[in-house]
Amino acid sequence: MSMGNWVELCTAAGINVRNMELLDVYLTAGKILNDEPLRQRAMAFLNGSVLPPGSRVDAIKQMSPSERLALRERVTGIVPFRK
Repeated sequence: MSMGNWVELCTAAGINVRNMELLDVYLTAGKILNDEPLRQRAMAFLNGSVLPPGSRVDAIKQMSPSERLALRERVTGIVPFRK
């Protein structure tokens, strides 16, 4: 996976990578790739026995805003303030 793929994955999840170091982008993308609920959702794109490139990004794009928020919370551990 290349840097562009890491950025695309983080951006699809709604994570701004502009001020992040390369290592932080890599680690964040890794957390997204290893997120079990997202992996299960990406299984809809299964082609034989291998997930095609971009399947997790496609799965994220199909999520509702609240599902993407939950993904960001799981990956970053940051829970936004709610009134």
